[in-house]
Amino acid sequence: MKIVYTLFALALLSCSPRIHTSIQANSSKASLDTNAMVLVIDTRHSPPDSCILIGTLKINNTVFSTDCGYDELIKDAKAAARKVGGNVLKITQVLEPDVRNSCYRIKANILYCNNLTYLTTRLAIVEDSITKSKFPDNPNYALLYVYRPEIPDGYYREYNIHLNDSIICRIKNNTLYQIKLYKKGVNALWAETEARDSVLIDVKFGEEYFLKCTLKMGVIIGRPDMELIPKEQGRYEYEHMKRQ
Repeated sequence: MKIVYTLFALALLSCSPRIHTSIQANSSKASLDTNAMVLVIDTRHSPPDSCILIGTLKINNTVFSTDCGYDELIKDAKAAARKVGGNVLKITQVLEPDVRNSCYRIKANILYCNNLTYLTTRLAIVEDSITKSKFPDNPNYALLYVYRPEIPDGYYREYNIHLNDSIICRIKNNTLYQIKLYKKGVNALWAETEARDSVLIDVKFGEEYFLKCTLKMGVIIGRPDMELIPKEQGRYEYEHMKRQ
């Protein structure tokens, strides 16, 4: 029985995200409230010089980890930043899922900024201006960007992406689609091979959404894996694929 408990404990340990933080020697910030805002700055943008560096963070999940999509890792990173008094995460590296590890892995600097509201507003203005440039005045649709990066070593199986009851595209390695969505409200995006995966999308006209598709290991032919990626990261990954 002890052996069973030990194996179970090891399994749980291997499924947990590995979060490593390194704090500056002169940093003495108090922990923030669990609901405090933490701003995420992607790899393309730099934080203001007024931000104070508290330390660094690394999340390097094992191949057995669960809930290790980009959004989940950012939630974990924000929680770790709050514990050491940080309210800004500057992402310095993003490793995308691949055939050897189905998880995202990230590195980031943990910072503290006194005027977080101003910084948040400025970044939101930049992102909103990019989005608005894609639409006419008073748009009657949203834009969905569907993409699947090139994954080697036999992960080539194609599958259909459905929006509710309709097929909207067929996804395979290194493919990109820009699709107009004309139905407001909650819609279901799903795909199925030997198993089914689905995500819900709350469509608002004049907005952009980024759906990243991959194929995870299955019993016979693999199973689809889909994730709605936050706009800033999704835009970066989609545009990077377009340039390749």
